Amino acid sequence: MASSDPVQTGLLVLSDGEFRRIRSLVYERFGIHLADGKRSLVQGRLSKVVKSRGHRSFTEYMDDLERDGDIAKLLGLVDHLSTNHSYFFREPEHFEFLTAEVLPALERDGVRPEELRIWCAGASEGQEPYTTAMVILDYFGRSPAGSQPLILATDISVTALEQANRAAYPAAVLSSIPARYRKYITQTDAQTVAVNDAIRKLVLFKRLNLHQERYPFHGRFHVIMCRNVMIYFDAATKTQLVTRFQRCLTDDGYLLIGHSESLGRSVEGYRYL
Repeated sequence: MASSDPVQTGLLVLSDGEFRRIRSLVYERFGIHLADGKRSLVQGRLSKVVKSRGHRSFTEYMDDLERDGDIAKLLGLVDHLSTNHSYFFREPEHFEFLTAEVLPALERDGVRPEELRIWCAGASEGQEPYTTAMVILDYFGRSPAGSQPLILATDISVTALEQANRAAYPAAVLSSIPARYRKYITQTDAQTVAVNDAIRKLVLFKRLNLHQERYPFHGRFHVIMCRNVMIYFDAATKTQLVTRFQRCLTDDGYLLIGHSESLGRSVEGYRYL
């Protein structure tokens, strides 16, 4: 049986006070709620980071973070605590809904393909926005006119966004992509595939902290996709977030959330479909 002794596993000891301090900082700066059950995850993911920075304890590490105030170090902290797990055509019912309901409705309202505005909030390593771009391109049968990206894809993780911009993935991802959409993927070698340029040019990746009060963009979106992101937030933070989303949506806009997520009873202004 594997040992859970921190000394034997190479993990630093994480005291109750240190865990509360990390939890408080992550919540205040990023809105991420670390429940008590996440303590071992924090210890496991941050021990190596703390030691690599030359610190002997989590207290020294936190003192350095708070004294320095370096945003890159703070982002490094949340980067290590985030789980950037996604895959192409995850929860495919949402993409079927886009094709069957959303895009036809927007067409009827006179929205031209090049006028579409979609925000993927919590884009991880790019699978969701690239999937969305494939669906749009396949629906219209051509690349929308104009040079502006149609899809804004944001995430808090610098590492995830770097991977998203590379647009290269293990060849095994093909198993989750329906055959009709594989024309948008190129196999670069036996182990790797890449997203085609026609898809990539439809997506703009930006780093964004969803917890900030105001978002640095203008105009409204026809669709906001925030799927499997709110599981990291408590009820109060979720309510604040979906209220901000409402300000960013067109009057008849759509908010798509993960199958396991809900908005909560206190949220107004949305109609479930």
